[in-house]
Amino acid sequence: MPYQAAPRVAQVEVRGIFDDVPVENVYHFQRSSDIDQEGLDALTYTMNAYVLSTLAPDYPDALSVNEVYAADLTTPDGLQSTNANDMPVTGGLTDDAMPPNVTLCISLRTAFRGRSRRGRHYWLGLTKPSVDNKLVTSTATAVLLADLQGLVGANALLAGWTWGVLSRWQDKELRDEALFTPITAITVVDRRVDSQRGRLK
Repeated sequence: MPYQAAPRVAQVEVRGIFDDVPVENVYHFQRSSDIDQEGLDALTYTMNAYVLSTLAPDYPDALSVNEVYAADLTTPDGLQSTNANDMPVTGGLTDDAMPPNVTLCISLRTAFRGRSRRGRHYWLGLTKPSVDNKLVTSTATAVLLADLQGLVGANALLAGWTWGVLSRWQDKELRDEALFTPITAITVVDRRVDSQRGRLK
């Protein structure tokens, strides 16, 4: 299969361990100019700082984040960058955690309609007090949405980079080139807990 390029797009992985299970969140950012090593290193540095200051305090302490990794998807042999400054970092919430597969699905919206133009973000770890009768509390939901707002649109902390949805397929066919669409808003469609397992017993 030929390589599918995503021009000027970096895939960023926030990697960690949750109850001895490897976990990660994947983000896609497009740069306004060609990706170079300096720019990619700045991206992982800034994302690392964002995890430490904003995301990790609202993760359960059963989760630790070990590194932020980024790869340039423009070419198959593109640049890469890793930043693990002040990591591993343990989540800041000391309440008992829900099982690692239990999560909240956050909807990523763009200016366009269609499945190829929206995405999902699964929060890494919920605590038991944040879930009430299979619903994530409104208070916890508001906190998690606020945590991600710093990556969206005009609020974005990453100079020169735009957070977006990356679509690789259309009508069950692999695109010649991946489609990137900037995220303009994030929301929670419903507060029911979701599972990251493909099949539940």
